[in-house]
Amino acid sequence: MGILLAVAFGLTACSTGPEKAVCQRFKTGHFQFRHHEPGFHFSSLIERTDSLQIERDEISGDISTLAVKWTGDCTYDLRLISSTKPFPDSIQHLRKTVPLHTEILGGTADYYLFKCYRDNSDLVITDTMWVRK
Repeated sequence: MGILLAVAFGLTACSTGPEKAVCQRFKTGHFQFRHHEPGFHFSSLIERTDSLQIERDEISGDISTLAVKWTGDCTYDLRLISSTKPFPDSIQHLRKTVPLHTEILGGTADYYLFKCYRDNSDLVITDTMWVRK
């Protein structure tokens, strides 16, 4: 019985997140993020290097540049550097000072699933980032 529990625990521990190789392919590249819900549609084209992410809003044409800091094999923080989008000052300040923590939950050659949040906020977003080819 003890051996079965040890094996079960070992398998669970190994499958708690994506493999490093899965996340590695999403560190740089071209992506698209789309979010649709009643009354709100958002689509952004994203170009990511190992330290910068440039997002172009496909609807408004606004461009945002963000610093990317990889905090683990499958985790990174985003912090706003600049944006042409007319955010209120309080939102600009928040996006420049409080990082958006992002965790890659898994993926395929076509997309990855992610979860993101900010410290001191109850809002957690889980969604899909599509790979542009």
